[in-house]
Amino acid sequence: MNYIEWSEEYQREADKLQVKVKALKEELKEKQTKHEDGIRALSNRIAILYSMYIDCKYTASVLRKRGERANG
Repeated sequence: MNYIEWSEEYQREADKLQVKVKALKEELKEKQTKHEDGIRALSNRIAILYSMYIDCKYTASVLRKRGERANG
């Protein structure tokens, strides 16, 4: 696997995480309007997944740049 392929893999994972975070944010909005329990746990989960998303995006960017430099 070269840097570009590796970068694309990280980007795919970032995209999956972004979809999950968006869905959880919608769920959080619904819970807040209904005053249900578990809001804090859901907020923590969103924060963790968003952090993972940011890490994947950054890593994909770094790997893509390395791949571009290596390929000339």
